[in-house]
Amino acid sequence: MNNEERILQILENMQSDIRELKGSHEDLRTGQEGLRTDINGLRADVSELRTDVNDLKAGQARLEGEVKAIKYDVKMLKSDVKSIKTELNYMWEDIKKIDNRLIKQEQEIYLLQRINN
Repeated sequence: MNNEERILQILENMQSDIRELKGSHEDLRTGQEGLRTDINGLRADVSELRTDVNDLKAGQARLEGEVKAIKYDVKMLKSDVKSIKTELNYMWEDIKKIDNRLIKQEQEIYLLQRINN
């Protein structure tokens, strides 16, 4: 093989390598475009997640306010129940007094009727 053939062989190999590099370069470009598309999709997903997180935070704050209101209502109900129990005890005492008076009056009426007859 003479020098010209060797040079020609080297040039052909270089051209082949350049074609392969161009093909690889195109593949890289296509891959890069795909990655950019994926990144844009991820950015949109992150934006949506941020919105969802903000919505969840707002909902949680609203629920915390409602829980505080419910706790206050429960506290008031407990106070009311305690008051009702106390008043109920007094009512029972009053009922017993009235009942005793009625029994006493019935006895007196009975005695008066016996005396009058």
